[in-house]
Formats: sequence, structure tokens, C-alpha cells
Amino acid sequence: MKRMISSFLSAVILVAMCVPAIAADNSLNVNLQLGLERLEFIAYMDIDAVSEDMKEQILEARDAIIFNEAWVADGVRGYILDENGNVEEVVPQFSELFPVDWDMPEVVSQESAQEMDVDIPMVSTRSTWVDIWFNGSKSLSNPPTDTNSAAFCTGNTSGLVGTAYEYHYKTISTYGVYGNTSNEAYFNVGYANNSTGASLGWYPDIANGKSFAIDAPKNTTVAVRASTYSNVGSWVLNVTAYD
Repeated sequence: MKRMISSFLSAVILVAMCVPAIAADNSLNVNLQLGLERLEFIAYMDIDAVSEDMKEQILEARDAIIFNEAWVADGVRGYILDENGNVEEVVPQFSELFPVDWDMPEVVSQESAQEMDVDIPMVSTRSTWVDIWFNGSKSLSNPPTDTNSAAFCTGNTSGLVGTAYEYHYKTISTYGVYGNTSNEAYFNVGYANNSTGASLGWYPDIANGKSFAIDAPKNTTVAVRASTYSNVGSWVLNVTAYD
């Protein structure tokens, strides 16, 4: 489970994540910069040379910084796609952004979406090339500070393994729309291995109408979670797996 972020760290990271959705004045920018500098000072301390209490603060600060950046697990490729499905940005791998002694966050494993005690309009339309894992409305809220947002969708990247009809999906893509694509709005998407909790990728503040896609490992049940820092309410989400 992700460590609970202290009130100071939580406030700093919440303000940082809201910046794209607000017109920050100079005083806010100054306060934000001071807060992030303090956060980075703690995060980059030598964890082996401090007390146990300080170690926890260092780990909390690292979590806050990690979730303020977009990244994918080492060995996984990630992309931001525009409204037409074109690659707009290649997402860096975790080790390209953070020191070697920083641990990639683990995600609380979720039950498969079909078994979760929530109303999830799953769509099963698997063809040779495309599978729609989710297509419908979803109420997004701010992510909690003491755990992860619950997965709203899961699916396996392989099927009928060991048979003549075995198939593998290379790419998992999550698309979100708030109202319509002309609205300024932002949402977050995280992917994880549902069996182990290992993170596969995270992208905060995806612009309305765009998609975060990853090339996921074979024969992996992928859990998809979503949230927002700036536009709480009903979103239309689509999760698609394709070769």
C-alpha cells in the first residue's frame, strides 16, 4: 500500500497538481516553488543516514515527487496519444527520472473488475485485433492520500494461451473526455499488474480528449485506475486493448 503522505507533503503535491487548471498568481508560484524545493530537499536525503522517523518522511516525499511526474516501468513503453490517435509524447521510464535507490510505487491489488462491488459497464467485444475493456461514464475524484484509487477496469493482455487461437494484446490505451474536448480539463491514469501490484505506468494531468497508452507485458492482468485533481465529476472513459 502506498504510504500515507503527511499533511504538509499532501498540501504541496495537491497544489502542484492543480497548477495546470488554475491561473496561478505570482505569490502562489513563489509559495509553490518553496514547497517543492523543501519536498525535494527531503526526498534526496541519504536514507541510510537518518532516524527511522525521518526515513518515513523521506519515503513520503519521494512518493509525492514520483506521483507528480509521468513515467512507465522500466521495459514498458508509454505514450500520450492525441485526439486522432497519433503519438504526441513518449513517456520516460522510471529509471530515467529517479535515482537507482528510489523504489517504484506498488499498487494495492484489486479484484477483477467484474467481481468488484461497483456498477461497471463492462463491454466485451473482443475481435481478432481489438478488445474494448471499458466504455462508459465514470465519476472521477481526487486520489486518496493513504492508498491508491481503486481500479475501475481489469483485463488480461493474453488469451487462449496454449491453443491454436492464442492471442496477445500489445497496447492498452485509456481515453478520457470531460463534457467535450473543447473544455479545459485534466485526468490521471495509472496502470498496474493486478496480480503483483507492480506499477506499469502513471501519468498525471492528461489533457481532456487525449489518451495514455502503454505496451504491456504478455499474459498480464492489467488494472486500470483513474482520478483527477482539477475536474471532479463525470467523465467518459474508454479502455481499449489492441495488437
